[in-house]
Amino acid sequence: MPKIPRATVRTSFLAWAAITLAFAWTGSPLPWRILPGHVHGDSEPAPVEFSRNRDNPFIDAVAGTICAGIAFTLLWLNEGHAVRIEQLLDLVRRRVIEIGPTAVPGNQRQLVYLQGDATSADQLVLSEWANISAPANSAKLRAQAFMYQWEQEKDDQSVKYKKVWKNHRINSDRFQYSGHHNPVFPVAPTCMKLAKVAVGDFVLSKKMLGKLQNYKPCEISNAAIQAINANPRMSRYGVGQLQDFSPSWFQSQKPAVFFPIDAANSLANPGIGDLILIFEYVPCGPVSLLGVQVPFEAVHAGQILVPGIRCHVSGKAAEICEVTPPPRPIKVHFTERAMGADTDFFEVSDVQCTDAPDPWEVGPNHWTFVPLFSRFRADALDFRDAASLATVAAKPPGVDTVLISGQLYEGALSIPLLHALQTLCSRKLCTVLMVFWISIEFSQTQIAFLERMSQVGFKVVDDFACRERGYANPGSMYECYRFEKAPPLSGYG
Repeated sequence: MPKIPRATVRTSFLAWAAITLAFAWTGSPLPWRILPGHVHGDSEPAPVEFSRNRDNPFIDAVAGTICAGIAFTLLWLNEGHAVRIEQLLDLVRRRVIEIGPTAVPGNQRQLVYLQGDATSADQLVLSEWANISAPANSAKLRAQAFMYQWEQEKDDQSVKYKKVWKNHRINSDRFQYSGHHNPVFPVAPTCMKLAKVAVGDFVLSKKMLGKLQNYKPCEISNAAIQAINANPRMSRYGVGQLQDFSPSWFQSQKPAVFFPIDAANSLANPGIGDLILIFEYVPCGPVSLLGVQVPFEAVHAGQILVPGIRCHVSGKAAEICEVTPPPRPIKVHFTERAMGADTDFFEVSDVQCTDAPDPWEVGPNHWTFVPLFSRFRADALDFRDAASLATVAAKPPGVDTVLISGQLYEGALSIPLLHALQTLCSRKLCTVLMVFWISIEFSQTQIAFLERMSQVGFKVVDDFACRERGYANPGSMYECYRFEKAPPLSGYG
């Protein structure tokens, strides 16, 4: 049975709801009331009688037209989105290259697919948690802390307070009513260590490590529990007890260590301030990877920001609790009591880390992947604006792809366009995809531009009719060229 796209199901439901609203507005029977076979308590369906709202038929007609227009507009937009996604996936299926664990430099900047066994030589240790470690060949090690706290719930009529296990601090100072005090979180809610994981010559990026979620419980000895109890931050807690704990209703039970703030408390009957610690690791194993193959450079091996890293933001102590995509990539949780929100988003430049891990080592023949759908950030530029070009080229990790279309209708534009490409493609790796309109009128300008491109270090690696690969409409007269910059890049005078 063919799978129905979710967009189709969603828009069909919206259209049905709009039509139902139109029927109800005009006073006509609802659609399902006039369908054959509908029986409502009797052996035979009652005769269908249509009634009409005769108050203002013009308003009824306008309302029905608006509802129908909204329904068909939503249907058009959603189906168009589904078609674009399907076209993109079809392009991926046609362009993807299946490779092995040994890197082929010729596949650089190509979409590749790899299956293999991930391995790591790093030893992951949580030094602040009694040196609890993950087994050899592990990708990630994580410690999560849950505290039993008061949580405020508001509705239109009342304010309620309930007790919950939370992986972050709930600031009770902002509660509407007093008498529900939460203690300060004594430890980092989340602490994580990442290993340098590779499949042959390919090093998994931080985003790819984030996809590994096969967490296994760590072995916790009595000596480790005693060492945690001896930590000055845990001085107000009793002796830790190994228990089975479920962080939420949809998660299974996990081995955990329960630390009561009062000796009379238990996991079955906890008290405010009680703490639960869960230690887990992700073992390396078989993986399948899809992405754009690029060299593993220093920009990929720099500071790896993960939850649990201590930092200072705006002069206040905090810790990273989430690393999100731009434009506001770092979410921090303030560990000091202060006015304002408990958590907030900041730029990377605003976060000063105090215990960030050392960068990974960059090997001589290491490659990595970048995700397909988050690979590119597009900027529309005026290539005659030298200041804007220099600003974009200076942003890390630089420009690696330039798309040009329809800019050689005047010969005078070829020189500033060439200088713009030299500025943008200042990195070692750069690809230019350019579209020419096939015309005798502009052929000399195009030939001269191609010669100048070769003089400044760009070489043609592909030349094809744009319509052959779906880049233009069938029958269109456009020629596509793909250039790659051959280092070093010489000046043009």
